[in-house]
Amino acid sequence: MGLNAYDRAMASGTNRFINRESEIRALERFWSLPSAQCIPVIGRRRVGKTFLLEHFAAGRRHVYYRCELRGTAEQLLLLGQALAALTDDALLQAQPPSSWPTIFTLIERLAETERLLLVIDELPFWAARDESVPSVLQNWWDARGRYLNLMLLMCGSAVQMMERLLTGEAPLAGCVTGRLPVRPFRLRSAAEMLQFTDPVETLTAYGIVGGVPLCLSYFRPERSIRENLLDTILAPTSRLYVEPEAVFAARHETYNAPQVLDVLRAIARGKHRWSEIAESSQLGATQLRRIMEPLIGDLGLVERVLPVTERHQTKMYWPQYHLADNFFRF
Repeated sequence: MGLNAYDRAMASGTNRFINRESEIRALERFWSLPSAQCIPVIGRRRVGKTFLLEHFAAGRRHVYYRCELRGTAEQLLLLGQALAALTDDALLQAQPPSSWPTIFTLIERLAETERLLLVIDELPFWAARDESVPSVLQNWWDARGRYLNLMLLMCGSAVQMMERLLTGEAPLAGCVTGRLPVRPFRLRSAAEMLQFTDPVETLTAYGIVGGVPLCLSYFRPERSIRENLLDTILAPTSRLYVEPEAVFAARHETYNAPQVLDVLRAIARGKHRWSEIAESSQLGATQLRRIMEPLIGDLGLVERVLPVTERHQTKMYWPQYHLADNFFRF
C-alpha cells in the first residue's frame, strides 16, 4: 500500500518537516534559553501542530499530555500518570499524583536536575470544563514555575479561545515568554509536499485542497487530479468526503451544522456582504453573528476583508466576508 505525501516526506531520510524549519528553530531557541519558558502554540485545526510538537519532543526529556473533554479530577489523574511515567519510581507510577499540589510538586522534582519539556495539548478542552484552570496554572507559574528548568508548551486549535486565555487581562497572559503561530502551508511548501511533476497539476491541487497538511496528504502524485478527486474527496468512503461536517462535529457541539454549511455555501456562491449572507442562509442577525465569530476566529475558515484604502468600517465602505480555506471553497 502506497504512502501518502506526508508519510513520504517523513520517510525520505531526514525526518524533516516541510515548511516547518522556522517553527523548529524557534522552539529550539526557546529550549536553549537558561530560563523557564511558557510558550503558547496556536493554529487552526489540521495544520499539524501536534505533529510538529511530537517531532520536537522526540529525543528530548519530555511529558506530552493531550487534554480531553473531562473534568479536572480526571484530567489531573491522567496528567499525573504521564508525569509519573517519566520517573523510575515504581511506587509513584502505581499511585500517580492526582491533585494540583502533588502534580506541581512532581513537575518541580522532574525539572530539578535536567531541563524538562512539558506539552499540554488542546488546553481549551480542559478550560472549557473548568474555568479555574488558567488561574491555577498562573498562580503556580508566578510562585514556582518561572524559576524551574522548564519549557512549558500550551497548544490549542480553538484559536479565539487560546487568545482569550493568553492575552490581555487573562490570568496566563503574564506568564507567556513567547508565542508560536502555526499556519497552513503556502503554495511553495504545499507543492513540495504534493510532489507533482506538472506545475499545472500542483496549482490545481492547491486550489482544491489549500495548504492544510491533512488534506494535502491524501493527494498522490502518481495519480491524475481527476483520480485524486474521485478517490480522496468524492468517494463516500474517503476521509475528506466528511471533513466539513467533521470540523464542526469535533469542536462545536453547540453549532447547528446545516446552518453553518448554509453560511459557507452562501459565501462560496458570491454572497460576500453580511446582509446577503443573512438573506441567503435565512438567518437572523444574532444567529449569523454566533456562527460567524468562530468561523473567523477559532476555525479560520472565513476572513473579514475591508477595501485596501479603509481601516475602519464607514457608511460607504462595508466589510466583505470571503472563504479563507480552498478546500471549503471547493
